[in-house]
Amino acid sequence: MYESGVNSGIVQAIQVVALTTESDWRAATPVMRVLRPSLDEENFVSRRESLMCDGYALLGVKVGARMVSIASYTISPHVIYGRELLVHDMATLPDAQGRGHASKLLNELASIAQKQGCGRIFVHTRHAQALYSRNGFSEYSTGMIKKIDG
Repeated sequence: MYESGVNSGIVQAIQVVALTTESDWRAATPVMRVLRPSLDEENFVSRRESLMCDGYALLGVKVGARMVSIASYTISPHVIYGRELLVHDMATLPDAQGRGHASKLLNELASIAQKQGCGRIFVHTRHAQALYSRNGFSEYSTGMIKKIDG
């Protein structure tokens, strides 16, 4: 998907891309750190193949050559919906926020979910309810976690 973006008077391509290579994941790391500041780049990149084998996928929005927004997801079976797309992480660099990049990612995720036969997209969020509401999501549940040591 290409659109034009303007930065300092220069028109740049805006592209939503699947991030699959080591260099893609390195480019995504600073964006992922917006959401997960303690993320270690080497650990993240070294787990790429294993994560991808487990169905973890990463999308990015590039403005020109710069990665400005990312979303990670998996597709899982669901007893009622058949399949659901689970959004794990979504982040945009602070200087690129408010320009519609996250909405582009959500549109791409919806397209992927439809193509994969998913009955819904599920996301837990504490910070971006307005973004998700603008993009057709509705409040659903309260999340709870239990960390497992080991």
